[in-house]
Amino acid sequence: MMAPREKSLAGGGTKQTFEWLPVGDLAVDPKYQRCLDRRRVDKIAREFDPDLVGVFTISRRDSGEEVILDGQHRQAAILDLWGEHERVPCQVFHGLSREREAKLFADMNVKRVRPHTVDVYIALLAAKDPETVAIDRIIRKNGLAVNRNLRRAGAIRSPETLRRIFKGAGPEILDRTLDLLVKAGHADEEPLAGEVILGTAVVLSRYAHVIDEKRLYKILEANPSRRLLAAARTLRIEVRVEGDVGTAVARIVWDRYNRGRRVAGRVLWVDVPSGRYWDAIPDDRLNRIEDGD
Repeated sequence: MMAPREKSLAGGGTKQTFEWLPVGDLAVDPKYQRCLDRRRVDKIAREFDPDLVGVFTISRRDSGEEVILDGQHRQAAILDLWGEHERVPCQVFHGLSREREAKLFADMNVKRVRPHTVDVYIALLAAKDPETVAIDRIIRKNGLAVNRNLRRAGAIRSPETLRRIFKGAGPEILDRTLDLLVKAGHADEEPLAGEVILGTAVVLSRYAHVIDEKRLYKILEANPSRRLLAAARTLRIEVRVEGDVGTAVARIVWDRYNRGRRVAGRVLWVDVPSGRYWDAIPDDRLNRIEDGD
């Protein structure tokens, strides 16, 4: 096999090669590398896809030592799965100082741009990921679309919020949430806010036993997304409520849902443990709350 040819980009003095190296030969310099996160390693190993392994970034020092600049968690996962003789694709830098290695490591972790969740969603849809396809079917049924356009009416820029609802509360709650918000006009003039989607889904899910969707529709129609978001952010600052903005939106919506109702018909907001986030509150507990318990 021919030896790899050393090359460098125009204007750059650092020589580079592309090689397949045994994963067990690659070292980690603790002076600038992060600590190994075993949970992250286990996750990579559990969900390992060879087509996503990517290219390792390596510095080959004058001593011959090959040091990982990017890829130590993937290395640990591959060692666990196949052992030290498995070869991996590597971009190899030659003749770097340790200071230059540390600078490259820092820049790769600070300056690297992660793909937007919309781009990931679109890629998963093209890959026919079953969960993404099911979510997209619900979105389109309600006349919406995942889109990064900041001004497009009917667009959704927070597909991970939809996935969270789909997995936690189920497809029916997601469908009912989008249907209510669209009918109430929240997608008429601007993209549908992820926090408002989440807050509405929380209300529908937690209060499934007592919710009057016609009344909820009127509340949503009378309170545009911008008003709900402003009120939710104020609530989090002034009252210091726990949870994200979406949960605060749910509290605002539920409070306005209860306004003007007879005392006997009111159901106060109920905080639940994070592990029971989407569970409907049982009738017996709602009855105790209505009685003032």
